[in-house]
Amino acid sequence: MTRARVFMSGRSQAIRLPARFRMSSKDVTIEPIGRGLWVQPEPDEDTDLGAWLSQFYAEHEPLPDTFLADRCDTRPQERDWS
Repeated sequence: MTRARVFMSGRSQAIRLPARFRMSSKDVTIEPIGRGLWVQPEPDEDTDLGAWLSQFYAEHEPLPDTFLADRCDTRPQERDWS
């Protein structure tokens, strides 16, 4: 367990995190859990794979329905699940 200092920054309350808890993101999400808080860093836009994929699919044509249609895969192996 590590202690951190709570202080006022203008009209807001802030927490000074020790260096070992430093976050690379500029924003966090905070969720109250009981009497505590759950703090998670928000992913940066340039490292957020979900945002990148959404932008990619919005900017590119979808693959045709025949994509990989002529692919010759081997049948799945039979398994004894008993």
